Amino acid sequence: HRDLHSFPTRRSSDLAFLHEAVPFGVLWISVDQAQEMRKTHGARACEAMLETVERTLANGLRAGEEVGRWGDDEFLILSHERSGQVLASHGQTLAGLARTSDFHWWGDRMSLTVSVGAAQADVAETLPQFLARAQSAKLSSIYAGGNQVSLAPRGQACLPS
Repeated sequence: HRDLHSFPTRRSSDLAFLHEAVPFGVLWISVDQAQEMRKTHGARACEAMLETVERTLANGLRAGEEVGRWGDDEFLILSHERSGQVLASHGQTLAGLARTSDFHWWGDRMSLTVSVGAAQADVAETLPQFLARAQSAKLSSIYAGGNQVSLAPRGQACLPS
């Protein structure tokens, strides 16, 4: 793996490499407890929690996958899965790993869950369209109560799995 902090962020201007790797997919991951953690325990606690989740996700990656922070409370995982179903299944595995993250703050163990949006790239779509589908899938997981994975079918609404 590359250093976790060397992965491009949302603020990066050069994301062209994403479009060159077809077939590939993205898992857009949001930590369900991030906003509440930031509000009740502060930014340091939230950052410590996110670093724990990032390490946990990195340990569950397959060969050739990359994980990076995407915004304040989210992660993107780039995967070379050829099937959306296999990508979503891998998302389920990573969500399970996140639930086992051993995070303690001031001696209290905090339970962690993630909401995941899985999207398989389509050569006919632009990068913004592709990322919008992945984000929509992630939001579908959040709106369904969190702690789940939603696959973004091409041209259809996202359904939690």
